[in-house]
Amino acid sequence: MKRKSAILTICYCLALAAALGLYGFLQRDRGDSAELAGTIRCDYAFEELCRAAGELDTALCKAALASSPSLISTLCADGYASAAAALTALGQLDYSTVELEQTAAFLNAAAESCHSLLRSAARGENPTEQERTALSELRAAAAWFHESLETQRSALTEESGGTAEALTAMETDFPPLTADGSAAYPLLEGREKVTEHAAALVASAFAGQNAQTARCDGIIEAEEPFYKISMGSLTAFVTVRGGQLMRVYGDTPGGEPVYSEAEALELSEKLLQKRGYANMKELRHTLRDNCLVSTWCATEGDVVCFPDTVTLSLSLVDGGVVSFDATDYVRSHHSRVLDTKSYAWDAARAALGVAELQEEFLSLIEEDEEELLCLTFRCTTAEGRNALVFCSAATGAQVRIALVEPDGEFI
Repeated sequence: MKRKSAILTICYCLALAAALGLYGFLQRDRGDSAELAGTIRCDYAFEELCRAAGELDTALCKAALASSPSLISTLCADGYASAAAALTALGQLDYSTVELEQTAAFLNAAAESCHSLLRSAARGENPTEQERTALSELRAAAAWFHESLETQRSALTEESGGTAEALTAMETDFPPLTADGSAAYPLLEGREKVTEHAAALVASAFAGQNAQTARCDGIIEAEEPFYKISMGSLTAFVTVRGGQLMRVYGDTPGGEPVYSEAEALELSEKLLQKRGYANMKELRHTLRDNCLVSTWCATEGDVVCFPDTVTLSLSLVDGGVVSFDATDYVRSHHSRVLDTKSYAWDAARAALGVAELQEEFLSLIEEDEEELLCLTFRCTTAEGRNALVFCSAATGAQVRIALVEPDGEFI
């Protein structure tokens, strides 16, 4: 009996130890899961904070250039929404209010300032000198805040193996599989459908590929159907109606650069002219991954048509086409008859304030689903940022402001 009791006691102890061990494991697993969930939540909140800070910086910088109450009202509304979004993201981070007191105070001040200017502008009033000064100080603080956050995000990205950069690169490679339901495609009106063979010839001719290696992988059904054409490492999309090339993308060839930036830009212009894109104005270009990426706008006389753009990427290694996007051009391009009467240049120039003027030209932009003729000014802000200011050609009133990023992109 004693031996049996001892054996049972040992069995009970072992069972209890196993149960305690299993409980501990489950609790640790739950703790790890909770920690992982918390980390993911904080990472997402930090990304949202960085995004909102960038949008706040952009809105305030544009508001400093704006002169018309309607445009100031729109930009201040954007700034208020960005500051509110940043505050929401800040509240999701695992820090106490005391630790983030200065950051929260700045975002609250930014939201209140934007809201105050929004109310004044909604009444048709321009900012006073005192409000302009306060806005300038707020803009400088927003720029510093955004830059500091981006520095922190870059450090975190490097530590995590560059996941954010990889996702960004992947996004740029997605082909246009669907079309905008509101697009009318005026360039394709009245044009007949083309065969698969004709579409393959269009794609291979543009990319400088052997037509015999091009094959059609079928039709992508959308409001405006596309042929999908494969040409070795390149993939192209050609409209069924009219056989218009919409998009080309492929891999960047390895090796050392052979062409300079200026030579690649000249090659890009010649290629576009040869392929039917005449009367194009180079809008911006940048070097990226051993490629020259350039954006071009169609022109009607002296008017730059911003809706009609194409983007071309040429390899600096062999001068070959790496990617091409003419989606906006195909959706918007058509013959236009533009009035060449006198415009309100003086009124528009006077509204620029202290911004340093670099270039002025006529342009066409899309505004409220209609095309608007604008007096356009490329200028530099007091902080040294490049910007485009669009003013109504008829009245000189500002209608839009775009900041030009170092890589040439507009925000």
